[in-house]
Amino acid sequence: MRSENEGRMVVHASIGGVDAERANAAYTSQTCPEPTCGYVLRDNRQGDRFHCRNPYWGCNWQGDADHVAATNLLSRLTDRQIG
Repeated sequence: MRSENEGRMVVHASIGGVDAERANAAYTSQTCPEPTCGYVLRDNRQGDRFHCRNPYWGCNWQGDADHVAATNLLSRLTDRQIG
């Protein structure tokens, strides 16, 4: 199913004149998008809400979980350490 969805996205992106790129989506909705934090924890996401629970420096960042995932995916496009 993933390959079928990926194929459809590539086709629709090319029709729209946009290049499609791959990014590893693992833990994107559980990772704090704050560049100085980046704390990953399953409990950071509660349904549609994200709340960073970093115990080391109390980041406390909050927002929509889908927005957090999209932000993290965008930043992963340029991060070559994440495969």
